[in-house]
Amino acid sequence: MNKLSFTDCVYITETVVKNFDGTKKYVSTGALDCDHIDYSQVEEVTYDSKPSRANLTAHAGDILFAKMQGTKKTIILDAETKEHIYSTGFCAVKPKPEVITNRCLYHLISSAEFLHQKDKYCSGATQKAITNSGLQKIIISIPDIAKQSEIADCLDLIDYATVICHQILKLFDQLVKSRFVELFGDILCNDKGWPIYSLDSISSSRLGKMLDAKQNTGKNSFPYLANFNVQWFEFDLSKLHEMDFTDAECEEFSLKDGDLLITEGGEVGRCAIWHNEIPNCYFQKALHRVRCDKNIILPEYLAWWFKFHSDFNGFEDIVGGKATIAHLPGVKLKKLQIEVPDINVQKDFVLFWRKIDKSKSAIKECLQKTEYLKSALMQKFFG
Repeated sequence: MNKLSFTDCVYITETVVKNFDGTKKYVSTGALDCDHIDYSQVEEVTYDSKPSRANLTAHAGDILFAKMQGTKKTIILDAETKEHIYSTGFCAVKPKPEVITNRCLYHLISSAEFLHQKDKYCSGATQKAITNSGLQKIIISIPDIAKQSEIADCLDLIDYATVICHQILKLFDQLVKSRFVELFGDILCNDKGWPIYSLDSISSSRLGKMLDAKQNTGKNSFPYLANFNVQWFEFDLSKLHEMDFTDAECEEFSLKDGDLLITEGGEVGRCAIWHNEIPNCYFQKALHRVRCDKNIILPEYLAWWFKFHSDFNGFEDIVGGKATIAHLPGVKLKKLQIEVPDINVQKDFVLFWRKIDKSKSAIKECLQKTEYLKSALMQKFFG
């Protein structure tokens, strides 16, 4: 395995955008989602209307990666994507064929070792980014050229398996959505005529504890859930903050199995059901804790009720349009009008969702193992 400067292995191929007629698709760094273009974030621009940063073109086969510190965004251009124009926040390169193959270079640029060095040599007063002189400082390990195709094939296969797993997870979610509509109809217009209750008549709710750095001594510190910890139907517990809770506050802001945690601001209504994932965990004011009267409404149904309203802008009149900062205060939450189906129909939905969730858990476990395998192989090949 040879160690070389990154710039000894590649040609930097980016060129400025020349005058063109009509419109072109402009891909900003924000429009590249890890390894593919999110076309919902792509702008159609003319030469005169394009932003000043929209000034990079490249060729089919070139590899683009984001220059900014702390980013992992890499793509190989093809016959379609080469026609777009790109932000100068990207660097465009192609391999020197006697040193490294295209696919091997693509995987190398995505490796932890390359990204670590890229971040290390980034510079800039505001948003730090890698420069061409910074790229010269990056030293990379190059596998033997005869083995590179085999290495790339192996990593491609792992990437393909990862994509398939994510597609399966999306299909499972679509199944649950379809079952919800089948059982409950269109809840936005209540076409099945279910009885309607205000949320405070079928549940209890409250906001979490207000953050107060001055009162935080660390003497009676416990983890708490913040807005970012609550994702749709699951919790991200990889990063938990802590603050002090008195004995009375531990009782007041406790979490019990079946509690529904709902975001108060940001993506209003995003929610997940707590199932005692960790002991002695509480919640802050950015979240509502809702405890359902399970004789009338189940948290699983209510969670999907929020999901459907979120997906179809059902909260827009309550929380404000795009011109305001969306939030759902406790008073408005309590007065939400909820369509409440027969409890036995709700139970049928919960049983179906739990079966799907078991299958999703198995797929997620496969994903974790796949990610671990790829990480180990990347370290072996490029570390």
